[in-house]
Amino acid sequence: MFICSSVVGVVFAAFGHFLLMFICSSVVGVVFALVSALLLKHINLRRIPSLELGTVIIFAYAPYALAEALRLSGRTVRDPMYMKFLCGILKLCLGIMAILFCGIVMSHYTHFNLSPSSQITVQLAFRTIAFLSETCVFAYIGLAIFSFDHKFETSLILWSI
Repeated sequence: MFICSSVVGVVFAAFGHFLLMFICSSVVGVVFALVSALLLKHINLRRIPSLELGTVIIFAYAPYALAEALRLSGRTVRDPMYMKFLCGILKLCLGIMAILFCGIVMSHYTHFNLSPSSQITVQLAFRTIAFLSETCVFAYIGLAIFSFDHKFETSLILWSI
C-alpha cells in the first residue's frame, strides 16, 4: 500500500508540475503575441517593411528566450536516469510550447496589423526558415545513420512490407 500511494503521489505531483509549466509557458507566449499585435497596430512601421519583419522575428523568438530565462522549463533532478530524461524533455517542450502559443496568437492578430508587402515578406521568410530547418534536421538524421551499428532482420523487413 505504501508503494502505491507514493507512486500515485509522484504521478499527481508530476502532472501538477507539468500543468503549471504548461500554463505558465502558454501565458508567456500569448502575452508576447498580444504585445506584438498592439505594438504593430499603434506604431506606424508600415513605411519600413524590414523593420516590421525584424519586429515580428524578434517577437516570435522572445517567448522561448524568456521561458528559458525564467526557468519555466523544469528543474534539475538528482533522481534516476529516466527522471532526468523526462525533465530534459519537459525543459525543451515547454520553451517550444511558449513559441507555439505565440505563433498561434500572432497568426490571428499580428499578421493583420502588418502592411500588405510585409505580410508577404513575413510569410516567405518564415517558410524559408522552416524549409532550411527541416532540411538541416533530415540531413543530420541521415548522416547520423552511419554512426550506429545496424542489425538487419529479414523478418522485420518482410513484416514491414
